[in-house]
Amino acid sequence: MIFNRKILFVGLLGSAVAVPYVLNHPQLAAKAKSLWNANSIAASMGGHAAGRDGLGSPSHGGSPSHGSWNLLGNWSGETPAASHPIAPLPPPIDYAEILRFDLAPESVLQRWPRVTTVNEDKFTGMRVPIVTGPQEDDLAGSLTYYFDNRRQVQRIVLQGHTGDPRRLVTLVTRQHEFQPLPSLQAGMYVSVRNNQPQGLLQITYAPVIDATDPHHRATVILELNRSGTYLSAAGRELLKQDKQLSRW
Repeated sequence: MIFNRKILFVGLLGSAVAVPYVLNHPQLAAKAKSLWNANSIAASMGGHAAGRDGLGSPSHGGSPSHGSWNLLGNWSGETPAASHPIAPLPPPIDYAEILRFDLAPESVLQRWPRVTTVNEDKFTGMRVPIVTGPQEDDLAGSLTYYFDNRRQVQRIVLQGHTGDPRRLVTLVTRQHEFQPLPSLQAGMYVSVRNNQPQGLLQITYAPVIDATDPHHRATVILELNRSGTYLSAAGRELLKQDKQLSRW
């Protein structure tokens, strides 16, 4: 249904801001998962489990009215609550539209309302939350553009969750010449230039794959580098660790 997909997309958009932080804190990730499950249970009960006064029915200062809470948290009955229109959804984003090296810092600032600056090696990074759309092969997470002193993008790093990584795999293998490596994980892909790794895509399965949470089946880490720039220290360490663990 259109209504359900709008709610799902808005939820993904909100989670994108927290994903990069939670990914690096397993305890927070577990806590967030438990809170998500608790909220899902409450929503599935239509709000009957607890009203606005926390006692199972809404507080109106007198005898309870006849009605029920709907999934938006509004009271349908004798005293309807004020409705809140749902904000229009942003259009879906194609991966090729954002994984590009012809961007300037100003274009990043104009497109995204929240940008975090980071420093790595000799580059200045601009990190933004990203949700590409509501489909299972879309992705929610963070996207970082690394600029050199000539204000050119030299490196792009994408981290996040997806329910189906095949669309991303197709893009990097066809447009960026990534090649698959044998892996015990969901996938490891590497591009090589002058016998040095230039890019990687690691796909790992979620610890628990839940059919009711189809957008979080896999975690992806993608690093792309402009010609002449090679894999970052973090990317090389990731390849080294996977090889030591005999994952490929």
